[in-house]
Amino acid sequence: MRVCTFLVMLWSLLAFNKALYAAPALPDVFEISTTSKTYTPETPWNVSLDNAVGAGFLVEGNRILTNAHVVKNAAFITVRSNAAAKLYLAEVEAIANEVDLALLKIDDPSFFEGKQALPLGELPNLAQEVFIYGYPGGGNHLSVTRGIISRIEYRAYKNSDLRYQSIQVDAAINVGDSGGPALVDGKVIGVVAETDKDYENTGYLVPITLVRQFLKDIQDGKQDGFPWFTAYFQTLANPALRAHYKLKPDQSGVVIRSYCSGTDAATKLTVNTVLTHIDGYPIADNGLVKQGDLYMDFQHYIDTHQVGDKVALTIWDGSSSKVVDIKLDQHIVPDRSAPSAPRYFIFAGYVFTATKQAPSCVSTTEKESAEEQQAADPPSLNDKVELSQVLRSTTNMGFYNIAPVTINAVNGKSFSTFQEFYKLLHDPQTDSLILDTSDGTQVLIDRKQAMAEQAALLKRYDIPKAASAEFDHVKP
Repeated sequence: MRVCTFLVMLWSLLAFNKALYAAPALPDVFEISTTSKTYTPETPWNVSLDNAVGAGFLVEGNRILTNAHVVKNAAFITVRSNAAAKLYLAEVEAIANEVDLALLKIDDPSFFEGKQALPLGELPNLAQEVFIYGYPGGGNHLSVTRGIISRIEYRAYKNSDLRYQSIQVDAAINVGDSGGPALVDGKVIGVVAETDKDYENTGYLVPITLVRQFLKDIQDGKQDGFPWFTAYFQTLANPALRAHYKLKPDQSGVVIRSYCSGTDAATKLTVNTVLTHIDGYPIADNGLVKQGDLYMDFQHYIDTHQVGDKVALTIWDGSSSKVVDIKLDQHIVPDRSAPSAPRYFIFAGYVFTATKQAPSCVSTTEKESAEEQQAADPPSLNDKVELSQVLRSTTNMGFYNIAPVTINAVNGKSFSTFQEFYKLLHDPQTDSLILDTSDGTQVLIDRKQAMAEQAALLKRYDIPKAASAEFDHVKP
């Protein structure tokens, strides 16, 4: 009897220990493999291919969330489950380069069988334990690393050079982890995005706050992007500045210096007034807002809105305070259009390329009426034209080393689009062309000589096509 009792107790203890130390079920995190097209501005007619690996995970609606930089310029995308052999084709459905997020879709419904979207959590606390999932170096199996939440701050994202909230962790993050989930207590608190090579064990996550904003933005089937606060400020940490703006001891904030013309901000704000609160949160003299134990740049509270929302601002004019609601009627750069092949054409051995420029802010200090705001021309998307390479020939002798440089005008005429620039160079009524560059250099071209040598020049340098597709219908 004693032996039987002992065996029962031993079996129970072993079963308890087995349950206690059993490995938790791995979340559904996928390997994303991409073949991306890479171009250089010097030879835009050529394309090279890069193969890379990242990670992603399922969110509601049978969509896969990953980083924008994982799938940017991707010509071919496949998705594979942990330890599985079958690859599924995927396409980019939405991309937010600003905050380095992208959403993929897979048309084959069999991929989603037995898989669950990961639950989304909330912004974590400092020193909380975090688990990072991904596919560093590729491999067949999902990798897991562990660390803590080191810091939550406002910083520039490498993918866009724009500043947003970011979570710093000390967990090991390597190539192949990008786009994978970071989990605290089994819930997603961020998306793995970057590492800092200058510091050991320093990585960054796109926080859940921005993930939720991205997913909310595309719920209606269109992407508006992240809002842009079209006003500019100066901090008030200097005591003399505080005194100048008659701030009381219990007041703090930032002073408005200018705003963008043609926006709602220009109709409701006045320069040299102090912004003391945003959405009810007091702003410190250094521009930070305290929420719980965290301090965050006050413009983070713009990022938590959608384009078209209103933000409540409390302003102080030196004698009284009032609250004004500003409509966030502009989206932040960069443009979120799908990547495309380079835009270029070759003329006289000069390789000209173009990129779309995001709408610019016409800064003003004058308060505008509602009528003036409505009458203002909307900002347009102009082209920036670059001379990116000089293919040496007799036509361009003496100008071999001027590239790269921006072109501002042709024969004194400015232009807004690449098409306009092309027509100016090919105008049959003009024999001599003078190109004004951004560094003050003037480039002279004999148009007739350039046209006569064009075919031979293309053959000499084995260039298959003198211009990108947008000029296919144009006859010089």
